[in-house]
Amino acid sequence: MPFGVALRNASGPAASRRSNCSVRGNENYYLIGQIRRRHWLAQGRQVGLSTQGVEALIEELIAAMDLVLSKVAAGLPAGFPADLADAILEGVRWQSRKLAGMPA
Repeated sequence: MPFGVALRNASGPAASRRSNCSVRGNENYYLIGQIRRRHWLAQGRQVGLSTQGVEALIEELIAAMDLVLSKVAAGLPAGFPADLADAILEGVRWQSRKLAGMPA
């Protein structure tokens, strides 16, 4: 199953991928499919950022995502497997849209 499809389904291998770093809310969240916008806000508060500051960073990341992914795709070396690149880039794009649609 391509990475992006697995992320969209929020089940299967990609959604259960464990990050090497946690995002903190009331607990530590390592699984990609469990991390919500509110966890990023809580993480920001724990390191001294305001909710408005974290929201601004999230919105800036979301707004820049398409341009960044286009640059990444254009910079891949010749011979990089297209199906792998497409799956990864679509997974990141999907996560960005998911984050954009989450309430604060």
